[in-house]
Amino acid sequence: MLLLRVKKTFRKLVFPLILTLAVWPVYATETLRLGVSSFAEHNINKGLIDPTIEAIRKAVQPDKLEVECLELGRLQNSLKNGQLDLVLSSAGNYRRFLLEGYGLRDLATMVSNQAPNPNYAEGSVFFVRSDRNDLDSIGALKNKSVSANYPFAFSGCKLQLENF
Repeated sequence: MLLLRVKKTFRKLVFPLILTLAVWPVYATETLRLGVSSFAEHNINKGLIDPTIEAIRKAVQPDKLEVECLELGRLQNSLKNGQLDLVLSSAGNYRRFLLEGYGLRDLATMVSNQAPNPNYAEGSVFFVRSDRNDLDSIGALKNKSVSANYPFAFSGCKLQLENF
């Protein structure tokens, strides 16, 4: 996976170059469809999403870029039905979509000072009452009820629910 520091150079030069080399020859004079995952709130990369979309738009000119923000279920269905050409989503969702055989290929990964290694940028926590000594592992939560921040959030919901 290509790791690049998020800097002005990335947004203005490197990212458009990568996209131009990787995407443009295949889709010349077509409309490209970009699906953007509905990210959970307080995402550290939220401020990079709009500039990334604009960099993609400039890199594929004169082609048209259609952008649609989709919650996870709709994004997955659009991928399954071949309705998207590009996807902007979390690393966790990318990995899941890759394993499910949607034909994705990573082009770039965002990193920042807060999350310099994307392999360790997601996390979750389970809070249980201190008197519940039987709940001492994720496996012990099987057949129990849990609460999550958003039903489409990878680290807040999807990652944990796959363990039940």
